[in-house]
Amino acid sequence: MYPKWTPNTFTVKFISNGGSGHMADQAVTYGENTKLSANAFSKDGYSFGGWMFKDVVFADEAYILNLTSEADAELTFTAVWIVNSYTISFVSDDPVSGTTEMQRFTVEDEGYATAVLSLNGFQRAGYSFAGWSDGNRTYSDGSLISTIDLSKAVSEDGVLTIALTAVWTANSYTIFFDTNGGSAIDSIVADCGTAIAVPEPTKEGYTFAGWLKDGAAYSVPETMPAGDLTLKASWKLYIPAPVNGVISLNAETDGNLTLTDESIGTLKSYASSDSAFLRVSMGDSTFTFDSKAVAALNAGTLTIRAMENLDDETAALTKDAAVYAVGFGSNTYLNGGTVTVTVPYTLKDGQSADDVSIYRISDGSVAETIEAQYSDGTVTFATGNLSSLYAVGHIDTGSDDEDDSTAIMAVALAAVAVCLVAGIVYAYSRRV
Repeated sequence: MYPKWTPNTFTVKFISNGGSGHMADQAVTYGENTKLSANAFSKDGYSFGGWMFKDVVFADEAYILNLTSEADAELTFTAVWIVNSYTISFVSDDPVSGTTEMQRFTVEDEGYATAVLSLNGFQRAGYSFAGWSDGNRTYSDGSLISTIDLSKAVSEDGVLTIALTAVWTANSYTIFFDTNGGSAIDSIVADCGTAIAVPEPTKEGYTFAGWLKDGAAYSVPETMPAGDLTLKASWKLYIPAPVNGVISLNAETDGNLTLTDESIGTLKSYASSDSAFLRVSMGDSTFTFDSKAVAALNAGTLTIRAMENLDDETAALTKDAAVYAVGFGSNTYLNGGTVTVTVPYTLKDGQSADDVSIYRISDGSVAETIEAQYSDGTVTFATGNLSSLYAVGHIDTGSDDEDDSTAIMAVALAAVAVCLVAGIVYAYSRRV
């Protein structure tokens, strides 16, 4: 008979050494090359560096053989921890300006418990900074580094990096619309980057020509821009075909009518082919240009306004007469053409329609007296000059005395004639 031997067994106990987690004891048989259980402990800020046994460090899942021959012995394997060095990188998935410096630290650094994240240095137009995200959590600007989830670290070329991404909140902005005499459009209030749709206004007698920003053409984006806007509508004058030989246009709400080179070209074409007149309604006033005057026009702005603050010289001359300023850019003289102007006028007490005249004022004096026709609260006159002050009413030009003396002389001549005729008749009757 031969003796039968049974190998002894012993137990390996795993100690976390400040880590967290749980590992069961491992039974080992003497004489067998045994693989250690994989490490299941963890410790924030540290990497597992192996197992310490009797001043010898065993790697994770290392093989052990015959560490003891004692039956039922307990061998203690203590976790070895190596402090990690971390880098925090600050990034933005959106276009930004500025920079935010990376940070490096270990959990054993002096002051680690009170250290804070770098303050955000990014700027994004139209947005406000709302914190840093690691994909699961969002940290406010200046959060304690000790609150960062270290498990989010990724090893890049041997460096543990935690990427924190900027979180942005869109700001709200308003687009205001000045339709420049067109149909009203409500302001648009929306967050930056939100899709927007801007309707086109309408305006009788005009075609919408786009929006202006600070006087320059502006293409409205499809999304809300990063800032408040005030946009003003621009309009292209619609030139209708003549009706019964007349082209009818209406002035802007501010009492002006601007004719571009294109508009003038269309008007001249009608005036040339159809001998058409141009009639412009400007509130209570009307301008009617004959075809010859239309042919002489250049681009410009037609204006008429009642003058209230006159210089002393003109005020002394015109007294209580109504005074209008009329202009049409460079269209001073109309090359023999005529424009007929109708303006509102109220007769003064004791004044008759026959007392109303038009006076063209230049350099504080009457340059021309123009015949006028008064009818139902308006006065109409014709002129070939469109860059003057016109006074409506009666102005003493100094010609009244001359008219009186002429009248007296006429009466005297008539009396002499009567006497001569009477003498001739008497002489003839004597002879007979």
